[in-house]
Amino acid sequence: MLKAHYKTFGGGGGKLDQNFPLAQSQISVSPLQRLSRKILQESYPSFDTGTAEDMSFHSTCWVHRILQCSILILTACQIMVESSSWTYTGHEGQEHWKEAYPDCGGTAQSPVNIQTANVSYDDSLQPIEPIGYSTPGTGSFTLRNNGHTVVLMLSPSMHLRGLSHNFTAVQLHLHWGSSSHPFGSEHQIDSKAFPAEMHIVHYNSDKYADINEAKNKPDGLAVLGIFMEVMQSGATDNLAYGNIFNYLENVSYADQSVTVPAFNVHNLLPNNLDHYFRYRGSLTTPPCHQSVLWTVFHERVHISRSQLDKLQTVVFSTKVTTPSSPLQNNVRDPQPLNQRIVNSSFLVPPPGSYTTGQILGIFFGTFLALLGTFCIVYFVYKKYRKNRMEVGGKASNVAHNSPSTTAEHVEVKSFQF
Repeated sequence: MLKAHYKTFGGGGGKLDQNFPLAQSQISVSPLQRLSRKILQESYPSFDTGTAEDMSFHSTCWVHRILQCSILILTACQIMVESSSWTYTGHEGQEHWKEAYPDCGGTAQSPVNIQTANVSYDDSLQPIEPIGYSTPGTGSFTLRNNGHTVVLMLSPSMHLRGLSHNFTAVQLHLHWGSSSHPFGSEHQIDSKAFPAEMHIVHYNSDKYADINEAKNKPDGLAVLGIFMEVMQSGATDNLAYGNIFNYLENVSYADQSVTVPAFNVHNLLPNNLDHYFRYRGSLTTPPCHQSVLWTVFHERVHISRSQLDKLQTVVFSTKVTTPSSPLQNNVRDPQPLNQRIVNSSFLVPPPGSYTTGQILGIFFGTFLALLGTFCIVYFVYKKYRKNRMEVGGKASNVAHNSPSTTAEHVEVKSFQF
């Protein structure tokens, strides 16, 4: 059957030589031809592969071409998938990510809305110990705009202790909103979002050579999530975050990068590293591999209003040669928790209850209010008593200098004479 097709497309002897000048007698059976013959025999048992000379041409011309086309098609498909662009909104927005990146439609996706009423306290969770964060070396970091966020590449001397494996730092990046949508954190606490969120990405260096090998493994990655809040107006900049924000103008456009002097990365973290939420999830951007052990700190860090404004206004998702499009609202919506459990390293107070700091604030506020009230009452009473005493003294003097008293003195004096 296949021979008939070959003849239809020029399989006759004369036409073969006209189309392909190389004589059949000059063609030896190559390994590829033997592989082609085997494929044909397995696919079509009744097909007579013929002599080596017949097979030379047929396999070379047709099977070889079929294999080449298949490889080209598969390669093109792979390139298309790897180079697929994505955005947060529009026809390539997060609702469509799973079409090009199947993991984005998985059942263990991130971020999530952490409902504290459903959190499970786990007393076995150890405090997070960042090693090498304070002294990342004498070199430098690279800050880059990748069109989706700003990424700071970190030193491999930085790693985490307190997890099941050693996790080495790779990079940190930010998520933020806009002036019209100021809540730019990806994770939420009881449906409350925050102005921005920082993620510090680590890979399991005990088991994998680098992040590329680890990124799609179930135990491959560990990410720290830090919420950012804005300080009251008039407050000074957060100096630690200034090590990043002061260089944003140098990476305003996609694919731009700048060298940043090494600094104390530990200062970017909240003071309390013992209180955090823990769950298993995914990367929050394509390809959305479900390979992340998430640690989301309960305590927030604070930046100034001017720092947040800079983050929202000076960074663009487009290249310098194309029309500018602000890089804003690079936030994925909260994903279903499904059957996952969010654990906490601390006893979470019920929603609506007061924290220890709030209770202390209320106590001292009430104490100061009572103290102020007492002082006011005391001074008013003291002044009232003083006035009473002054009035009483004047009355006594008036009585002492009355006419009857004077007459008595006169009578006494007259009697003495």
